[in-house]
Amino acid sequence: SNMDSQSLGSNACTIIAVLVAINFLSDTAWFSQHHLLSTLDSSFLAYNYQLFTEGNQMYESLDEEQINYCAPEILEHPELGLIDNAERGEEYQFNNFADFLLELQMLSTKRIKLAFVLIFHPDKSMSLLINELGESRLIDSHSHLDSGAIIATASENKLHCMVNYIQEMILRDWGNTVQPPFDVTTVKLKAC
Repeated sequence: SNMDSQSLGSNACTIIAVLVAINFLSDTAWFSQHHLLSTLDSSFLAYNYQLFTEGNQMYESLDEEQINYCAPEILEHPELGLIDNAERGEEYQFNNFADFLLELQMLSTKRIKLAFVLIFHPDKSMSLLINELGESRLIDSHSHLDSGAIIATASENKLHCMVNYIQEMILRDWGNTVQPPFDVTTVKLKAC
């Protein structure tokens, strides 16, 4: 699926990816009412549009905007207020997609909700969400082939399909402008 290209994240993409991760983990709105493989209905697209808009507004409100942020910088940024609710978990750096897939498969055996911010250098951030059933969803606010953002899903035990899709999408849409290594940050909610 894709979304209208006018609501996309530019330099705000890391903020948007973190917002999506936090909302997924906190069971708010659409995520608490649907499985990841549910139909991508208009309410879900509107929900993502709202998160994309909120992320862009948060980025524009920063006193000193910078072009590229990493996920921990967004989670801990004093002006954004996310540190009260969420924190960074494990951080990884991968030189290839095979190692990334192995790590995801190992982590998903825990059968807990997992939210990751993926950063492909120099400037492409997106969210990868995995639920307790092992279903996954990629949400990327960037424009792809001039048709808008991308939302991709994979069913249980199909993480290899999702990772293959991410790799192919990056090569197709950004070619050699995105180079390894790439960073992955786990987003966690703070305990109450």
